[in-house]
Amino acid sequence: MTIMITASRPIKRTPPIIQEKELKHHGLMLYIILVGVFLILQLSETTYGSELPHPHDDQGLYSLNIRLSSKIIRPPQELVTSILTIPNVDIARPMVGPPSKSAILEDDQRHRMVVLTAEDNGELTAYMLDHIDLAPHVQELRQRAIERGCGQDRMSITGGMGCVAICVKDIIEAEILP
Repeated sequence: MTIMITASRPIKRTPPIIQEKELKHHGLMLYIILVGVFLILQLSETTYGSELPHPHDDQGLYSLNIRLSSKIIRPPQELVTSILTIPNVDIARPMVGPPSKSAILEDDQRHRMVVLTAEDNGELTAYMLDHIDLAPHVQELRQRAIERGCGQDRMSITGGMGCVAICVKDIIEAEILP
């Protein structure tokens, strides 16, 4: 048998402690908030940003970034330190949109290091803009491209030229710039 007990007296409501008032100075409050956010960002950048270690700081390199282009890019000869033609690397065409024909590998300061270009005859050309030697790593590049499925991955960014560029980036970061 269940017994239910109910309160015999009504529950007394307490008056609100904070009374809601209409804010009269919207512009002033917005100004104070924006100045506060600005100061917090400035202080956090100077305090924490300067203490963080940067990998590859002695070379001025933090990490490599990849930029893809649907156009064939051939850098000017005066910028190129060496050219490497890499045959037999399969590059898949994307399912949607134009295929990427070139990839630029650069560091965080936009210092371009390598330009990869898929030629019309199916070969891949690497234009080295920095003193990087990919020639000893051609076989490893082919193996990585096969393992990643660059010839079958038809996604617009991670497949095709993007996939091959990721393989080159991994080789440069792991073996050339340790």
